[in-house]
Amino acid sequence: MSSQSGEQLDRTKTREAAQRKLGAIQTILSAIYDELHDHDREAGKKRDQVIAFYLLVLVALLGAWEKITPIRSIALATVWIAGLISFLIVIHYRAWHVTHGAAMVTLQRLMLEPEPLTLDHCRELWDRTNDTKLGWGVFWRFSARCAELRAG
Repeated sequence: MSSQSGEQLDRTKTREAAQRKLGAIQTILSAIYDELHDHDREAGKKRDQVIAFYLLVLVALLGAWEKITPIRSIALATVWIAGLISFLIVIHYRAWHVTHGAAMVTLQRLMLEPEPLTLDHCRELWDRTNDTKLGWGVFWRFSARCAELRAG
């Protein structure tokens, strides 16, 4: 009888230790999620600022159109280049938004896991989140292809 109660005590201690460990992992994952969320919000603000800056430059050009007759071609070329750079920056921020979104979904799934996490399980959740059949595939295939081209 005492050996059976000793085994139950060992199981209870093991279960409590596992729950404490899982709680610590949940706290860490929650902190990572909060950081990702804050970074994603800041990136969105920066993207909006880039768009607002370009629109301001465009409105300034249109407002001064009659006064800049001698340098219209230079002004148009400058605004066109600024527009191209703004477009590339906005696309860059959008790509990071997609990546952060996938990371946040993966972290949410990891936080909902009741059992201890393994690296293989984390990788499986990441791959499931970034499944090419879900519509994100074009971005991920493009990114993988760019990485292959850079490496090779």
